[in-house]
Amino acid sequence: MKVKTVTVRALVALFITATLVWGALDLGLAAEKSKQEVKPKYGGTLRREFEGDVPSLDPAHIGDTQSHEVGYCIYNGLLGYANDSAELVPELATSYTVSPDRKTYTFKLRKGVKFHNGREFEASDVKYSLERIIDPKTKSEGQWTMEGILGAKEFAEGKAKEVVGIKVIDKYTVSITLAKPLPFFPSIMAMSYAYIVPKEEVEKWGEDFTRHPCGTGPFKFAEWKAGQYVKVVRNPEYWEKDKWGQRLPYLDAIIWYFIPDENVRFMKFENGELDLYYRIPPASFERIMKDRKRAPYVVRGPQMVIQYFGMNNSRPPFNNVLVRRAFNHAVNKVKIIQKVINGRGIMAQGVLPPGFPGYNPNLRSGYPNKAKALLAEAGYGPNNPFPKITIWYNQHGTWQKVAESIQADLKAIGVDAELQSAQWSTYLDKVRRYDLDIFRLGWMADYPDPDNFLWTLFHSDNIGQDNSAAYKNPEVDKLLDAARVERDWKKRVELYQKAEKLIVADAPWIFLYHPITDWIHQPYVHGVIVHPIVQQVYKVIWMDKK
Repeated sequence: MKVKTVTVRALVALFITATLVWGALDLGLAAEKSKQEVKPKYGGTLRREFEGDVPSLDPAHIGDTQSHEVGYCIYNGLLGYANDSAELVPELATSYTVSPDRKTYTFKLRKGVKFHNGREFEASDVKYSLERIIDPKTKSEGQWTMEGILGAKEFAEGKAKEVVGIKVIDKYTVSITLAKPLPFFPSIMAMSYAYIVPKEEVEKWGEDFTRHPCGTGPFKFAEWKAGQYVKVVRNPEYWEKDKWGQRLPYLDAIIWYFIPDENVRFMKFENGELDLYYRIPPASFERIMKDRKRAPYVVRGPQMVIQYFGMNNSRPPFNNVLVRRAFNHAVNKVKIIQKVINGRGIMAQGVLPPGFPGYNPNLRSGYPNKAKALLAEAGYGPNNPFPKITIWYNQHGTWQKVAESIQADLKAIGVDAELQSAQWSTYLDKVRRYDLDIFRLGWMADYPDPDNFLWTLFHSDNIGQDNSAAYKNPEVDKLLDAARVERDWKKRVELYQKAEKLIVADAPWIFLYHPITDWIHQPYVHGVIVHPIVQQVYKVIWMDKK
């Protein structure tokens, strides 16, 4: 498909360039790619680990990496990403055209694609799925992704029975008209919130659709045992084929086991009870990389990710910018990167990862060496001690060690902090309710545009959605709104960089690092890569052991 949006094409090219620069970090990807020249085999059940249960398998509520990883197997969007890069490619749409005013996108749909319930996918499913995300009754965390569509606001407010900007032209053609041009709109159609679902299944199950997910993807949902595992099985009618003409996927099934303890998880991998493992535990990393039998099966590379500790900007003590700045300076990021995560990260000086479109190398998120002075300026000292706080993190050995490191750094400036963890889905719910004062989170790009980091995470309109710190700055909002509709890429970059500079100065987060990700797999597993956007592309993984 020829992507007619020049801005998106330029963004993809920029990120691909950055990925090549970072390629020197890779220890196994080249070798793995060479193995892919061997014709893949069918069969086998891949066993993988998760640190906890998945929150949801309904696209309307898929906003975390674990749910997205499973959802990417079950569903398709109109567009998606190439199996080995951030290039936009057709999925349920075979092509699209854009009107001269850049507002209307007309998608030609793939014929003969079936939902997992056996019914053929058609244009009305697109309209239903996108309107469902906009409908306030759905309570989708991704409602913001569709706000640019003409008539979305009126539909969400109950003033219209349908979204006028989404039109079914015929069974295999649908058009989407925007209120204003959005340079990155095609990438939104590749997000999990834009996955296509069958109306009859959603209405049959209601809120329980999350436990009976049905899409058009390479794998069908099979089973979900709360607190134990989730399983998908091969969709024999999936439309995509490999270069040998073989129908994807290759695996018979995938099982993600929920194992909270990091040491137990990795022990199971080393004992052969798991076939694929995400992020080698820091305590084992050096040993693994020196192991001639294990190291060749480690695949490393960058992802478009930032790890951070957010602070609740809406209430004391973190509604005071001086406190937030003091915390940012007090935390020793170099220590965390070198001692806790084995050097597998690049220090975050701002929000955007290095090499990402719009990245500003001149930002500095640290402040002059006077954290105690900043707290004193904020009104805290011997006569007014800083209130005791709780640092929250999701159950994971690495995050516990990061939290302990931050706890010690804060202790040095007179701040006492307790540590508290929770299982992932419970933890995420607490964050979304703004129950926590300081908390660990990360963000992985949905599409290669600064908008996905800066507007999504810091615009005040997204408080209650992905603006987890409840950050609000009218000047930042103004800059981000202007950048969203600016067609000239250079001008867009200027607007985004001005906004990011203000965000860094306001310090709504403790900006930590951009991770260098690693996967380790058993020798009989092939096709594992580090994808810049998708957590893992399971449809191209194969095994020579059944």
